[in-house]
Order: sequence, then structure tokens, then C-alpha cells
Amino acid sequence: MVEFALPKNSRISGGKVWPTPAGATETREFKIYRWNPDDGKNPSVDTYYIDTHDCGPMVLDGLIWIKNHIDPTLTFRRSCREGVCGSCAMNIDGQNTLACTKSMHDVKDGAVKVNPLPHQPVVKDLVPDLTNFYAQYASIEPWLKTTTPTPQPTTTTQSTPIFTTTPSTTPSTTTPTTTPSTPTTPTTVTTPTTTGPAPSRPSVPSTISPASC
Repeated sequence: MVEFALPKNSRISGGKVWPTPAGATETREFKIYRWNPDDGKNPSVDTYYIDTHDCGPMVLDGLIWIKNHIDPTLTFRRSCREGVCGSCAMNIDGQNTLACTKSMHDVKDGAVKVNPLPHQPVVKDLVPDLTNFYAQYASIEPWLKTTTPTPQPTTTTQSTPIFTTTPSTTPSTTTPTTTPSTPTTPTTVTTPTTTGPAPSRPSVPSTISPASC
């Protein structure tokens, strides 16, 4: 019988058990794989409890609830949440599946066990290194190929719309604009009536002597 042993730094140890959320009347237990490459410690499995009345039904909902309410250091991938992109692929209860389409109620007995995808190097927690996967994916060229020449791009010009103006049968009525004139105030010149001798003019100093006139 052959027995395989994990490398020393890959042996999983017991992790932290987080307390039950305060005020929760119904909870669900999650056991999640944790590993941080920066602290030099071995992987561990932490235990969490979520409030099912404050959380959605999917396993991804539970992971998001844990990250938002209990442990913000929990790391995982997610994107569309519609089962299309595959970002949240992980091993849930021993099955490789998507966390956004896997209901936590499908796990009938015990805790919901969440681990990263097997046979993939782990970047951190539930995030696997998919470099080799994408290289293999590109090598098989999984896309449609055509045997006809590739169409050349053409420039499409937008045609100028032609507007047809229908002459109006109703004669237009032009109302003349009347600018009100400003009334002119007549200027009244009053000539004083002289009954006595004419008034004398003011004297103007002169430098001309009377003898020179």
C-alpha cells in the first residue's frame, strides 16, 4: 500500500472559531479554507456562523456576508453572480462547482465546507492560480474559425437626410411693429420785456487805453 504525505507547509491545521452573530435566531455553519502566503503559517480551516435571516440562499451570499460582517480578510473571486463567468469556482462540500449557483440548503448535513479548486496552486484563501488553466485553454483555440478571407474594414458614411419643405397655403400675416414715439416737449423762450433802461453789462478789464482807439 502506498501512502502519500502532504508537504510540511501544506498540512492543514485547526483554525479560528468565530462567535455566533449576536441576535441571530437561525444560523448556518461554514468551514472555510484559509491560507495567507505573507504570514508563513500553514493552511487552516476557520469556522464561521452566518445569520440565515440576513443572508441570501447561495454559498456565495454566505461568503459575502462573512466578509462584510465577520472577517474582511477573507479572500475569494466573484463577478457576475449569474453562473456565467466562472470566477467563483471552488470546491463546496467535496464538489467542484460555482458558489453563486450552489445553494447552502443543498448541503444537507453539517457545515458548509468550502475549499479552493483542487490540483491548482493557491494564491490566497479560496483564490487559485489559473495561469496554467488559461494557457491550456488558449492552446486548444476554443473559438469559431472561418475558411473565407477576413472581411476588410470599410468606412461607412452617414447619408445626409433630405428635408422636404411643404409650402404653406395660409398667407402669413405680418404685424408691423410700431415703436411709440417719444413726445417732444416744446421749448418756450421767454423774452423779458424791458420797460426801463437796458441793464449794463459787466465790465471786462482791458489793457487797451482809450487814447489808442
